[in-house]
Amino acid sequence: QPELDQLLKKSELRQLRQRITISWELLPLNRDETRGYIQHRINVALGKGRVQFARSAVELIFKYSHGIPRMINVLADRSLLIAYTMNTKKITPKIVRPAVKDVGGLNPLPTWINTLWKSILPGLLALSILLFGANYFMLPDFNKDNREEKDINLLIKENPIIPNNHISSKPQVSIIDLPQAGPLTLKKPGPITPEHEANAPDQTLTTELLKARRIPSIKPLIISQQDKLVTYLASLSLNESRLEATNWVLKKWNIDIASYQNKGESLLQSIAEEQKLLAYDLNANFDKLAILNYPAILEIALPNAQGTKYLSLVSIKGEDGIFGSVDQIEMPLKTIDLMWTHKAIILWKDFENLPEYFGTGFKGKQAIWLQKNLRLLGFFKGREAPSYGPSTQLSVAKFQRKHHIKDDGQFGTESKIMLYGLSNIYQTP
Repeated sequence: QPELDQLLKKSELRQLRQRITISWELLPLNRDETRGYIQHRINVALGKGRVQFARSAVELIFKYSHGIPRMINVLADRSLLIAYTMNTKKITPKIVRPAVKDVGGLNPLPTWINTLWKSILPGLLALSILLFGANYFMLPDFNKDNREEKDINLLIKENPIIPNNHISSKPQVSIIDLPQAGPLTLKKPGPITPEHEANAPDQTLTTELLKARRIPSIKPLIISQQDKLVTYLASLSLNESRLEATNWVLKKWNIDIASYQNKGESLLQSIAEEQKLLAYDLNANFDKLAILNYPAILEIALPNAQGTKYLSLVSIKGEDGIFGSVDQIEMPLKTIDLMWTHKAIILWKDFENLPEYFGTGFKGKQAIWLQKNLRLLGFFKGREAPSYGPSTQLSVAKFQRKHHIKDDGQFGTESKIMLYGLSNIYQTP
């Protein structure tokens, strides 16, 4: 407690200070230590998974507590109390600010901007005033008009310069009369030969593709050539292509995309925190994605070192696919197959919060849930029990083989994604 330490430093309390035999100084925590300390206190109180402090809320607590554990406890406790009254389990800056105001007497940590404002800027202001005064009072000649200087036009009128033609000894050069030019005629251009047509670029489609970066088309774009797709994607930056591809996936989940336009690198993390949509990375082909039947974000490697871009796969119709970027694009799968790195991202939701390891030996009510759903799909036969036994493992393996998932009998991420998609209970794209 810094206040107590300052109080004990007073000379009139030196005898009391001398009686303290053991002193332990706990230095203020930094920002990361503050975040870990709050999470540790939540875990000790058995509140893990029940309440969540947003990153921005933790930073605000650190800013006003200065990293002192006692003040961290006070602000966190007051924030939890306010969150309880608001019937919410997520602590945000909107909750922490009233807690800071309620505690009172807390000053935020000084930043370099505050230091600049309080120290350097006043000095610069004083220096500017000093230089202005020196210029105005000590160097007056710089501010006076030179009234003795006459107008240049008036001087010319008073002393005109009269040229003496007889001084020049050079003969006059006669002017050569040039014939007038005839009327300009334009020749009508001849027809373009096939040789010229082969070398002329498809300006119309190229212009449309470049304009598509900012102005989405009302109708779907139909692209059948790889070079046209390269031109289209090359007009987008990496972040722009990732954002546009993700927007199509969020639309399929009926999620408003307006609040995610400026997230940048933290786009998928923000979606996971706010919408509980988890990102699953996998290496796949179009047959695999067709079986999973979820919209996916594809990683595209443009030729000639033009960089990596992203494109969303919305649906597959036979040999063609519907893709999403700035526009909706329809094209054959073979057009993109050579540029696709076969890396894909699927956004999915764990509706039942199933355990990360869900396999043989697991015990809990989730095992009964799995057995019931496998029974509805025709894969489980037998008596339901709150344990993941051999019969459950065998049923899961059959389910996995049916849908071309690794049949290890463990109910992993792909199995969860597949089961949620097949069930009529959960709303999936």
